[in-house]
Amino acid sequence: MNFSLLQDSGYVFMWVTNLSYSPAITFMESNGYVMTESITWVKLCRGGAKLKPTFGRGLKHVKEDCLVFRKMQSGVLVGVIANERKENNVILSVPRMGSQKPDQIYDTIEGMCNEGQGGFLEIFARPHNQREGWV
Repeated sequence: MNFSLLQDSGYVFMWVTNLSYSPAITFMESNGYVMTESITWVKLCRGGAKLKPTFGRGLKHVKEDCLVFRKMQSGVLVGVIANERKENNVILSVPRMGSQKPDQIYDTIEGMCNEGQGGFLEIFARPHNQREGWV
């Protein structure tokens, strides 16, 4: 996929596993992006009192991470978005079906990106992750 065709400025949000951190960062840097933040989704059991562990390669996993990348041009971040400091980088929620992500991630992205004024593209969205206003 040629990411240079997606946008001239802006963000890319990418869910990663522990093993894919480094390859994800390398891939995005090769396409003109720099990682600026990460958003952590802490998975809770129903009722919210305990963490919900899933199996990892060595440790039980109770979180997922979404890496936040910004577009670079000639070594400079482009497309400064005014609301980037008003959102939290931790989401606490109960997992739903399969790979369904928490609704709060969409709220966070829309809040960072001019209160939803821009276009939003979700690549590889499954039907349960589709959201109104997103392509």
